[in-house]
Amino acid sequence: MFDTDAESVDKQMLVLIHWRAQSLNGVLIGSTARILLMQVSRTFSKKTYYLFDYLLTIFGDYCLLL
Repeated sequence: MFDTDAESVDKQMLVLIHWRAQSLNGVLIGSTARILLMQVSRTFSKKTYYLFDYLLTIFGDYCLLL
């Protein structure tokens, strides 16, 4: 699955680090958006709140799968 020469291993590690950083960024953005949604939820109807909550959940799951 993985190459064993040093240069190839370095490249693979960089790809894995970049992949994890991108996933973590997506989760942080999703979490921040969810906190903001909870703060302003009093101005939304329940249906709108649940729609945004559902979309943020999908976004967070998608970022974890990247």
